[in-house]
Formats: sequence, C-alpha cells, structure tokens
Amino acid sequence: MKKLLDTARSLFDSFGKASTTLEGLNVLVEALEICSDILNNSDDYQLKERAKNLISTHRKKVFSKIEKIMADFKNYRHEELDYWNKVMQTFIDHEFGTQEFVAAQESLFKQVKNARWESMSKSEQDKEISSIIEKLNKDEKEELLKEINELKKLRRTALETHSLRQTFLPKVEELTCELKRYIWDRYGRL
Repeated sequence: MKKLLDTARSLFDSFGKASTTLEGLNVLVEALEICSDILNNSDDYQLKERAKNLISTHRKKVFSKIEKIMADFKNYRHEELDYWNKVMQTFIDHEFGTQEFVAAQESLFKQVKNARWESMSKSEQDKEISSIIEKLNKDEKEELLKEINELKKLRRTALETHSLRQTFLPKVEELTCELKRYIWDRYGRL
C-alpha cells in the first residue's frame, strides 16, 4: 500500500503540472481513487493519515486557485472556469470536499453557467432554451410554452401598434429575456 501512496503523490504532482487539460483531470481522478482505496482498504493508520494529508494538501491548493479565480473572474475564459469546476466536482464526487469547498464549487458552478450564457449569441440562447424545454416533463413544458406564446402575442401587438412600439415593446423584450434566463438558470446544464 505504501507504493500506492507514492503513486498517488506522483499523480498529484503530475496533476499540478498538467492542470487545465483533460489529462490533468484524468490524473487527478486516478490520484483520488488511489487515496480512496488506501483509506477504505488499508489497516495501516499512519498510511491512512498520510493519504488524508495528501488529499488535504491538494484540496487546499485547488481551493486557493478557486479563490484567485473568483476574485478576478472576468479574466478567465469559460473553458478554464469549466475545467476548475470539474476539478472541484471530482474532489466532491470522491467525498473529499469540505463544507467550505462544496460552497465554493457551487459558487463557481453558477459563475461558469452565467459565463456560458453570456458567451452565447442570441440565436444560440434561443436554440439552447428550445432544447431545454423539449427535455422537460409535460406539465413544465406546457407551462413554459404557454408563457413564451403569450410574450410572442404581446410582441406582435406592440409591433403592430405604433403607439405601443416605443413604450411597450422594450418591456416585452425585457420580459422575454428574463424568462429565457429563468429557464437557463433553473434547467440549463453545462
């Protein structure tokens, strides 16, 4: 089992060097699986403690990186944010996330989701919303489609009536954007 811990340590080092790549994520998964195996199957108390310390050290490094990201969120591309969200989720999936770590991951997830929405063009957003609605259960789907159709009717009325076009149309457009954003926030996936 000691050789396994050495392997995990080496993998964590490789993860640090290959972070922000798919390879880095795969290496992290392997390192956490080895540590999990040690914690679940070893009778050696000291070995288990060293595995816990190894996990804790690297979880702290990831947490520190996330704090830097959150402090300067706008300077990171969606892909980088998504990667670090997956790294955090990997720790959590292996049950190595502290309460503070889980809260930070949830916050990062929301930021990543927001960044993805903001990076999409209006037509991409419309396609995404249509795709989301198609996957909903019948009642939710009917309710949302009803609301969307009502907004479309209001928009047509505003376009057809000159006096409403300038005052009412912007409100309808705003409501439509809010509904789309609500659907994305509630049902959208990364």
